[in-house]
Amino acid sequence: MTQPRRDRLSTEVVDGVTVVSIESPQIIDDLDNLALQEVRAGLYSLVAEGGARRLLVNLSKVEYASTEFYASLVVLKKRIEAAGGSIKFCCLQADVAEILKIMGLNRVFLIYPDEQSALDSF
Repeated sequence: MTQPRRDRLSTEVVDGVTVVSIESPQIIDDLDNLALQEVRAGLYSLVAEGGARRLLVNLSKVEYASTEFYASLVVLKKRIEAAGGSIKFCCLQADVAEILKIMGLNRVFLIYPDEQSALDSF
């Protein structure tokens, strides 16, 4: 049995904003790759258990993700907004940005080209 990896997310707090970087280049869900499950659980727990209300998700290392991952981001957005918070995204690779555009999520998410401009927007 594969043991869950603890290094799929890294977090830091910058001026009251929880910045979470997704460290896995591929976020898919299958029997051999627990990336989606672990990333989803980690992101959800930042809001539910960690109390994050201002969240910035840095996607710079994500090269490919399943549609389930993008659905998880929509759920995360709803959860943090229901808790009175906000979420923003930054540093998308071109392929990820194109997929978000095709899915129409570029109109749903606040997306910034770099981490500093996203932080400045809070």
